[in-house]
Amino acid sequence: MRKDAWDDLARDELAERLRAYGLRRGWWEKGRAILAAVSGGPDSMALLHLLVRLGRELSFPVVAAHVNHRFRGAEADAEAELVRRTAAEWNVPCVVGVIDVPAHLARNGGNAQETARRLRYAFLEEAARERGIGVIATAHHADDQAETVLMRLIRGTGPGGLAGIPEQRREKDRVLIRPLLRISNKQELLDYCRRNGVPYATDSSNRKPDYVRNAVRLDLMPHLERYNPRVRDALVRLAELVEAEDDYLRLAAEEAFAKLVRREGDDRIVDRRGFCQLHLALQRRLIKLILNCLAIRPDSIASDRVEDILAAAAAEAPSVHRLDLGGGIVWTREYDRLRFGYAGEAGTAFCYAVPSPDTAVRVPEAGLVFRFRTLTGPEVPDFANDDATAWFDLAALSFPLYVRSRQTGDRMEPYGLSGSKKVQDIFVDAKIPRSRRDAVPLLTDQEGRILWIPGVRRSRHALIGPDTGAVLRVDVEALSSETSTGNPEERD
Repeated sequence: MRKDAWDDLARDELAERLRAYGLRRGWWEKGRAILAAVSGGPDSMALLHLLVRLGRELSFPVVAAHVNHRFRGAEADAEAELVRRTAAEWNVPCVVGVIDVPAHLARNGGNAQETARRLRYAFLEEAARERGIGVIATAHHADDQAETVLMRLIRGTGPGGLAGIPEQRREKDRVLIRPLLRISNKQELLDYCRRNGVPYATDSSNRKPDYVRNAVRLDLMPHLERYNPRVRDALVRLAELVEAEDDYLRLAAEEAFAKLVRREGDDRIVDRRGFCQLHLALQRRLIKLILNCLAIRPDSIASDRVEDILAAAAAEAPSVHRLDLGGGIVWTREYDRLRFGYAGEAGTAFCYAVPSPDTAVRVPEAGLVFRFRTLTGPEVPDFANDDATAWFDLAALSFPLYVRSRQTGDRMEPYGLSGSKKVQDIFVDAKIPRSRRDAVPLLTDQEGRILWIPGVRRSRHALIGPDTGAVLRVDVEALSSETSTGNPEERD
């Protein structure tokens, strides 16, 4: 086509539909360039022609990009030359990339189609970035959408998969659009090429049923059309309906995430009661959203694993449960806490000496600071133990005291009980999550007796009595960011 022949093009029904639809979607902006992915086949050559004619009318530039995957030798080289030559005739800048996918597969293995797709999109992204282009357009059309939905249905998919190919999505720093997805099919594009003199190449591999998509297109879809001649339209309509509902559920899941999920280090903690009040569909969505935050692909988690999480979260008993999700990720129910996180190692043991009263000791592992103060005579108030304060008869204590983490076989003589009890059982009774137990500090005396577990239990040792003289007051406070560094021991 001559450069000046664009002005002679007759009005075209498909071009008019694409013009109007793209304006509604906000795709055609004056001066905003579009990078068109062009394989050389009729779909992408029709798209390039449509974009160029719309670009001339609406004043936005178009750049063509072609990738030679080196799958078909001379045939692939001829396609690259067709794209390059046609782009030059249409006065369109063109970038051609060569990616030796067979060599890449020989070195790294993998699925041929998926590898080619991944490398192709990486090339398109880089080509757009280098040229400062913010929009990439591909030629997927309604028939591609129908085939994709059917393929995913055969393989087994959830609602998100039935939404099919997204019409628009963000690809790193750029927007990826598929302008033909809802307004055109293969035959319309072939007809467009014929009436506008658009050249194209025919990919011989598209006629081979070796690939799943080709088998669906060549064998399965014609078979289904015997039962419903408009099955393609039905599948496209299904994708449109599911996409809208999928987007609604996505937004609802994001709201639930903001309300119920909090971060502890690299882990995500969910309130179990709030989680169980969500609709089942939102529970599944929330699980997948959390897995995304942990940089694990939700589709890599078997669906029965998600169902195991749902069942364990809903069960009244047992109240502690652990599931390995793969990829180093574990899910743990710890009473009313649901934890998604990394398996990791056991907590680091710690032990800090308290050489004498009137001392402050930092315990960064617990995020706390212990403050010890001696009170005598009129200073002694009407005392009471609480979660953050404990009182001891100073004369009954043997220094140094220690603030340490739990040890195997630890036992305590709790106040109000006769005999001793395993610290492990005390933690269970207090519903302290297993993941946090190694960080719970224990206050002991020189002889190893456990005096106090802040927020949990106090021992019956060194109780205040009528004959008590000096009193040791012990307070625990959150370790602020200002005091979390430096020597772990601090004197007042």
